[in-house]
Amino acid sequence: MVVTHSPETAPHVVPAAGARADELQPGHHWTGQPLIEDDTDSTLGDDAASSTASIASTILRYRTVNGRTYHSDSIASNSYWGANDDAQNATLDIQHHVFDLLLGGLYLAPLPKTLDKVVDVGTGTGFWAIDFADQHPEATVIGTDLSPIQPKWVPPNVHFEIDDMTQQWTFEEDSIDFVHGRWLTGCVPDYAALFKEAYRTLKPGGWIESIECNAYLETDDDSMPEDSACAQWGYIFREGAKKMGSTVSFSVVRDKLQRKDLEAAGFINIQERPLKNPISEWSKDPKLKEIGQFTRLAWENDPEDSMTLGNVSLEIQAGEKFGICGRSGSGKSSFLATIFRMLDIRGGSIEIDSVNIQTIPLVDLETEKLMQDILKEAFRDCTVIAIAHRLDTLIEFDRIAVFDNGKVEECGAPRDLLEKQDSAFKKFWAAA
Repeated sequence: MVVTHSPETAPHVVPAAGARADELQPGHHWTGQPLIEDDTDSTLGDDAASSTASIASTILRYRTVNGRTYHSDSIASNSYWGANDDAQNATLDIQHHVFDLLLGGLYLAPLPKTLDKVVDVGTGTGFWAIDFADQHPEATVIGTDLSPIQPKWVPPNVHFEIDDMTQQWTFEEDSIDFVHGRWLTGCVPDYAALFKEAYRTLKPGGWIESIECNAYLETDDDSMPEDSACAQWGYIFREGAKKMGSTVSFSVVRDKLQRKDLEAAGFINIQERPLKNPISEWSKDPKLKEIGQFTRLAWENDPEDSMTLGNVSLEIQAGEKFGICGRSGSGKSSFLATIFRMLDIRGGSIEIDSVNIQTIPLVDLETEKLMQDILKEAFRDCTVIAIAHRLDTLIEFDRIAVFDNGKVEECGAPRDLLEKQDSAFKKFWAAA
């Protein structure tokens, strides 16, 4: 859900709407309120004067649990349940694309044309902040997170800070035009306290946009069996948090915490927009189908750090018509995603005209243009790479690769593969 809101106005996704200045409590109102310290109140403590830290060696000393790395205890203790390793970060990058498709852009709030300061809390890999900075070169964009996992090559108007958003923010009162936060589910013990910090630091007339996902999966026709894995998904997260002794919420959408806690923080004119996010390609609507494809890719990318692709080695010649086939979940879409840098590989390289595309940062305008020029030149001879579910569409291709379990089972000319005795393609063809 998206929620937007402004101190003069207010955004599940929730954007909040604008309001008149004389209807608002000033941002400094909340700084004079007494701090009630009990187990159900905010995470602000006596030592919360500063939540921002520079990248010291202790911050880079990640915790390792069951082979996965997590943010350092030196900045926060067990504040975020997710890993910060390459597999998880690739998933975050894919989810960034999913949000772009869902929203039709980076945000829904009715922002003015020019902005001074924008803050993205829980920025993760930083792609939202980077894209926003590209769209608004006049603004200073700050991304905060517990882990320094963001790219080093970024637009000049964006920078990242190590920060625990659940503590008191170090930004000055009435200094921010737009606060953005999404997918913070399971990270925030007290949304009211978080939104109060946003209210305090936002300028009058500024905006906050809160985008959260429902951890409890649903179907349009309520046909999901109660004992199914999907139906139990949200409850497992909730019970896991309890066993860890955490007070964070995985039911922020179900419990309608965004609106309630935005109102408690002083925001008004709150706008809510529920969005449907399919997790596979079942929808007949082209847009929802595409969203479902990438959501499924994100989900399948990192089940316990399992490898979606493994030891794939292919060389595709300029001008070649190259087909890809295989059963559902075999790695076809993941392979294509690596070419367009929507999914980065951990070893080896992906080269186009002898240029390793992973060495080219996509976040710099100059290098992004270089990347586009390389792709344009590479496809001058109309190289075609096609993923097909109807095998007869591939029969006239020069070569095809048959994927299974994230690996290339076999590769060759389609008619040659049909002649092979134990050909995987021959088995698919016979079953089609």
